[in-house]
Amino acid sequence: MKKAIIIILLLGINLCYSQNSNDINFRFIKGIIEDNFGPVAGANILVKGTPYYVTTDYDGIFCLVVPVEKNIYIEVSAMSRPVIVKIQPKNNKVKININKKVNNNKTYKKFIKENEEYIAFLNEFYSNPSILEITNNCDR
Repeated sequence: MKKAIIIILLLGINLCYSQNSNDINFRFIKGIIEDNFGPVAGANILVKGTPYYVTTDYDGIFCLVVPVEKNIYIEVSAMSRPVIVKIQPKNNKVKININKKVNNNKTYKKFIKENEEYIAFLNEFYSNPSILEITNNCDR
């Protein structure tokens, strides 16, 4: 009986250490938002399903921290209507023209209906305190 308790305690300690915030798997997505007149400064880029967003700089450039190996839907809000863009795991650099981009809102809504755990995963990812620190290291 003592051996069983010791084994359970050791497994519990091991699980606690495996949940270390340093084990966050993330990637940077760097990009530029443009319209027909050039770069769009001050556009908001929201990771759909979360409160996490960034704003483009004067040159229309942004940098996001996102989980690895996950499709990410972002919403670009500028002066025109919001545009939803799907970014696949292989894409680390994106160039988005908000006047030419097809709005993927229907695709996003269908995806979310079929993948409710996606939203839960993203919200857990962005609730990690280390993400803010990592985001500050995202070079534009």
